[in-house]
Amino acid sequence: MNKLLFFALIFGLTSNAQTTLFSENFETGGTSFTLNTSDSGGATSGSNLWVVNNAYAGGNGSLICLGFPFNYSIQSTPNQPGGITASPNSSYLHILSQEALNDNIHSSSYMSADGICFLPESNFSKMAAAISTTGYTNVSIDFWWLCAGSANAFGELYYSIDGGNTWVLNNTNFNNQSSWVQTSISNPVWDNQADLRFAFRFVNNTASTAADPVFSIDDIIVLGETPLGNHDFNKQSNTINLSPNPSHDFIKISGLKQIENYTIYNVLGMETHKGTISNNEKIDIQNLTNGFYFIKFKNKRIIKFIKK
Repeated sequence: MNKLLFFALIFGLTSNAQTTLFSENFETGGTSFTLNTSDSGGATSGSNLWVVNNAYAGGNGSLICLGFPFNYSIQSTPNQPGGITASPNSSYLHILSQEALNDNIHSSSYMSADGICFLPESNFSKMAAAISTTGYTNVSIDFWWLCAGSANAFGELYYSIDGGNTWVLNNTNFNNQSSWVQTSISNPVWDNQADLRFAFRFVNNTASTAADPVFSIDDIIVLGETPLGNHDFNKQSNTINLSPNPSHDFIKISGLKQIENYTIYNVLGMETHKGTISNNEKIDIQNLTNGFYFIKFKNKRIIKFIKK
């Protein structure tokens, strides 16, 4: 089942109004993102780099490999559809080959890793500041993207809920897409977080084939729903207690007024367990691997816990 449809089914489509928690269209430079960081092994310099510009024209250039000159050609980046702000040639976030930059070509392109002259690397760009989703449910990130790439050259989406200290891979294999397309992604872990951040990574592994345009992104929007006011949401969430936390064998839920349905998710938003529980009942977590988890109750209350 399509992941987006799956989340829509389990949480339900409601008439609650959506609130824009974050937006970036890069028309003023994209300062809400920090480019080319070392997070998750990202290269701060090398064959490719993240840039923000409104360059779409391709061109021809040359490079030196093992002492021999080679000519190359870069196709133009496709124009954007009308749904993108300031289309058809708005400013956007994208990967740019250092060789192309040297030849004054600034459109979306990359130098494929051949393992000889150009080694595998990745490039990471992240939000510079946190988004608060406290009191919000059904949080999603929407953005436009394209990436032809290859099976070994693709984009990824990451998130962090601890101030950017730890980045979690949420989606991979953004590739095989040569024209602009809009994507919406949800994860229940993103609900009710004091510090939520997103990041994009371009992975460039050794490959025998390559295709431009490469990973390019525009019109990023983070949305959330408010089924309860922030005060009411926090007040009701605080009536339920989970202990011990962290825990190795079991967690006990107290403060329930009635039997509740619950679902446990890992940090990737994957369901690991579900059932019903009454007040002061224990849930066995011995089979869970160590890490962060979220227990979500039917009335949308969410509690984070650690399995150790």
